[in-house]
Amino acid sequence: PDAPRRPLSAYNFFFIDERERILKAMKKRDEKKAADKDAADKEAADKTGDESKDDKEGEEQNEDPLKDVDLDDSDFTPSTYDDLMTLRLNNKEKPRPHRKTHGKIGFQTLAKLIATRWKALAEARRDHYKSLAAIDMDKYKEKTQA
Repeated sequence: PDAPRRPLSAYNFFFIDERERILKAMKKRDEKKAADKDAADKEAADKTGDESKDDKEGEEQNEDPLKDVDLDDSDFTPSTYDDLMTLRLNNKEKPRPHRKTHGKIGFQTLAKLIATRWKALAEARRDHYKSLAAIDMDKYKEKTQA
C-alpha cells in the first residue's frame, strides 16, 4: 500500500499525451461540424421559411470516429512531466467510481491508432518521451531507496 507507483515507460507518456491530443482534435471537429450544421439549417430555414430539420442520427453512428480529425503534428508542443503526471494521476488517491467514457472513440481503436503513431514517431519526439520516462524512473528509485 505504501509502495510507490511503478515508473511509466516512454510509450506510456506518449499514450497519455496522444490520447489528449486526439480527444481535443475530435472535440474541435465535432464543434466545427455542429457549427456548419447550424449554419446549413439556418440557411435552409431561411430559404423555405420552415424550421424543419432532417435527422441523420443513424448515419452518424456508423461513421468512422476518426473521419475528418486533424492530427497534424506541425503544431506539436512537448508536454511537461508535471502536465502528463497530472493527467495520469487525475486525483486517483482513492478508488474512483465507475464513470461513463467520453463515447467518442473506443479504446481498441484509440490504442491501435496510438500504437501506429508511436511506430512512425520521429526520433526527436521519441527522445522527449524517453527523457520523461527517465525522470519518472529517477523519482521511482529515490522513493524506493528512501
